Amino acid sequence: MRMLTWAILLLCGGFFVACDDSADAEVDDMEMDMEHDGEAMSAEFQSEMAEMRNEMRNTRQRLDDRIEELESEMENASAEARTEMQEEMSEMRRFEEDLDARINRMGNNMHDNWQEFKNDSRNFLNNVERRLDPDGNME
Repeated sequence: MRMLTWAILLLCGGFFVACDDSADAEVDDMEMDMEHDGEAMSAEFQSEMAEMRNEMRNTRQRLDDRIEELESEMENASAEARTEMQEEMSEMRRFEEDLDARINRMGNNMHDNWQEFKNDSRNFLNNVERRLDPDGNME
């Protein structure tokens, strides 16, 4: 009887150890999967940020080009046309200021608010593009 009790205890102990090892391996696998998913998500986040930053810089350049174009056209424009051009230049400069602020806000701590920032910036960029090219001939 004593022998049977010891055999049962050894078997149960072995079962618990095997379960414990299996659980540890499962936890290790889950940690590795989470780390891999985090790295993939981080890579995607970094890629999206770089794409957004490039698009903002390109739009910023288009705004600069438009301002230069308006300044050049003002030299030979009528007083009424100059007033309209100055208003447009003021609008383009406000867009530039907003873009500069958005570019400066982009940083490593954007991860938590990225989706909101990205959607808001996307809408802003679309509005700027529509204003830069009201005929829909986006460059």
